[in-house]
Amino acid sequence: MKLVKNDFNPVEERENLIKVRGDYILSNQDFVNDIKSEFPDIDLLILKNIEKKLVSLHLK
Repeated sequence: MKLVKNDFNPVEERENLIKVRGDYILSNQDFVNDIKSEFPDIDLLILKNIEKKLVSLHLK
């Protein structure tokens, strides 16, 4: 499955690239070992922030 159009320019559309490939970055073993390991409670913090955002969207 292709996630972007043929004319997609990753340099100009950097933010969109992150949005469509964030799953790859966050599950990449180098990221997990080298960066994520420096933040032991980061999964819980991310989960709490997602929950807060979902609650705020539901209340609108």
